Amino acid sequence: MWRYQLGYLLHPKIATSVQNLKVADVACGTGAWLIETARAFPEAQFDGFDISSDQFPAKKRMPKNVTFSTLDAVGLIPQKLLEKYDVVHIALFAVNIRNENPVPVLMNLIAMLRPGGFLQWEESDICSMHASLAGQELSECYEDSMISELLKWLASQQITSRWVREMDSLFRQHELKVIDFQRLPICNELAKPYTDMQIMALEDLMENFVIPSEAKGTEICLTPEKWRSMFQNMVRKCREGMSNTMDMAVAVGQKSHR
Repeated sequence: MWRYQLGYLLHPKIATSVQNLKVADVACGTGAWLIETARAFPEAQFDGFDISSDQFPAKKRMPKNVTFSTLDAVGLIPQKLLEKYDVVHIALFAVNIRNENPVPVLMNLIAMLRPGGFLQWEESDICSMHASLAGQELSECYEDSMISELLKWLASQQITSRWVREMDSLFRQHELKVIDFQRLPICNELAKPYTDMQIMALEDLMENFVIPSEAKGTEICLTPEKWRSMFQNMVRKCREGMSNTMDMAVAVGQKSHR
């Protein structure tokens, strides 16, 4: 979906013709981006990292130029990974960032880059999440109680994404040359598949994070029944043509050659 929206896996201005190209995908999850990109660059080495190995595919199903390892993106980066990679990629990490402070993870990503290496960061602007009714432009907002309450819950957990809108400035502040920065609304043809993906993601978030936290007592404190009722109502409206989208953003920066 990101490839369709952006038109690329690796930004066209990223130098990929270097000998022994090494690419890291941090917070790689299932490795979907990693595996697809590795097949497009069979001579390069691709290493995926995530805090847990639970989603890693079986080794026998991976391309030969792909590896997976565990790594805490905000923890201490092992010495062997410092300045190792020509390209570091990260996507959809905003839900892990609190208090509008992506700097710790950004500094780790930069530390993994060789001098002259490239960082490509793709992110969703969580705060731009909104519903649009069938027949409306995707930029038009429809008040949906599930989305409204979810945004309140995220804010109560210090999960906001205003920093996503200023990733270019963030890169410059940390001595990355900005190669490109775009913030893109979901295009019309992706509205339905994106909404379907959002439904699955929101159900997982609701059941595994929101409801358990509400049981411990937060400022919002809606009952599990209320959350599930709002979710089912949102699903029904989506089946009737409502879209649930948020803006995409991508920033590409280059580390100094020294």
